[in-house]
Amino acid sequence: MAERASKRKEVTLFVVRTGDSAMVKQLNKSIVLNCIRRSSPISRTSISRMTGLNKSTVSVLTAELLTEGQIVELGTGHSTGGRRPKLLSFNGRVGLALGIEVGVTFLRGVLCDLTGNILASHQMPMPPGRSVEAALSALVQMAQQLMKQAPKTPMGVLGLGVGVPGVVDRDQGTVLLAPNLGWRDLQLRTLLQQSLGLPVFLENEANAAALGEKWFGAGSGVPNMLYVSVGTGIGTGVILGGQLFRGGHGLAGEAGHMVLEAGGPPCNCGNRGCWELYASEAALLRRLRDVSQDAETIYQLASRGDPRVVTAISAVGEYLGIGLVSLVNIFDPDLVVIGGPMARCGKWLINPAERVLSERLMLRRARNLHITVGTLGENSCALGAASILVEAHFSSGGMVV
Repeated sequence: MAERASKRKEVTLFVVRTGDSAMVKQLNKSIVLNCIRRSSPISRTSISRMTGLNKSTVSVLTAELLTEGQIVELGTGHSTGGRRPKLLSFNGRVGLALGIEVGVTFLRGVLCDLTGNILASHQMPMPPGRSVEAALSALVQMAQQLMKQAPKTPMGVLGLGVGVPGVVDRDQGTVLLAPNLGWRDLQLRTLLQQSLGLPVFLENEANAAALGEKWFGAGSGVPNMLYVSVGTGIGTGVILGGQLFRGGHGLAGEAGHMVLEAGGPPCNCGNRGCWELYASEAALLRRLRDVSQDAETIYQLASRGDPRVVTAISAVGEYLGIGLVSLVNIFDPDLVVIGGPMARCGKWLINPAERVLSERLMLRRARNLHITVGTLGENSCALGAASILVEAHFSSGGMVV
């Protein structure tokens, strides 16, 4: 009896060790793949040095990744004394990702490869009214249209990232509050996953756009960046030490609702005198209500230098600067990136904001602070949302969870 029990124990231990070995191998493979993704082109020797894995392990794992099509050999690099090393690069076309920005008046989506190259894009108006059912249907329709344009790849479409203008619980996949959409406690991830059969990740739209500019745009290589999306409202994304700052409960970045005037007009969020009431596209349209209530018309007039429109944009830019003073004093960024629809106003918006910063910042901090318009344009949020999905995929060892 004791001998049989001992044998059973040995078998159990053998199974656990086998599982552990496979797990370690998968983890090491993920480490090697992410090293190649972030440092391409790179040699096997450099991978070994950067990861701490021995050369034979790196050789085995890179051979598997080559067979799977996740990496490719580019040729040989420069010699440092021995044979010229073979260089490896990540194969961005091994899979695809979808990203959609939910705007107050529009939906904008992209289909991209795993290095952020956009293969297809689509835009459509948000259904009128505040019907969640209609908005959900439009979201599903856009995702399906983009998937129809997807070329065949080994991994296919990994999933969908969605940027929403509001407070998002990423872990639960819930839109807690999107004031300008009239959404509250909406289980958006579950609804989309049921309709699409794909993994879905949610993020605040400004956070997503900040990540897009960090990975692929104006913020590339900048460790501390403040992204400000100026549209119907104002959203902010904060990059600190190269990482998105979400705060203790994932709610950081709702700077559009910091109060500029205690007795100001009511805001959709339920407060009064919020920053976005003075420094947004909606604020601009209120100033120009007798000129046009169509934002596109206003931007066209601005591009032609219409004096009245330029003056109104400048006034909005001054309020933008007033809000930025507090944010810059708090976060001390190296760069401020302006995105969203009003970024099209360019110097008419940026110059007055810079002037306010130079006048009001502590210790003349503005002398070393650069403000620029995002380089990804209208695709920043959708591309950033897709990048969240890609990063989640590779951070989980190649499995989206």
